Amino acid sequence: MRVRMDNVERVIPDEKGEQFLKKGYKEVAPVQPEETDISKMKVPELKALAEEKGIEGAASMKKEYLIAALKGGEADGESGEA
Repeated sequence: MRVRMDNVERVIPDEKGEQFLKKGYKEVAPVQPEETDISKMKVPELKALAEEKGIEGAASMKKEYLIAALKGGEADGESGEA
């Protein structure tokens, strides 16, 4: 739960929410992260994102394969199976 009073915003466990609301905090609606269109990202950005997500071999992948890996699919019908 996110609460705010004046210019102070806090993320607190839901079970403590009532305590903060009694102190004068107001509940803040959760901010929904914007979906990033990965097809518009540059290769270095895609590689960094892939590395964050633990995708192996991302450093040597081309853009189309990075996008496919990040989306959880395979590029151009390659299955990776032997």
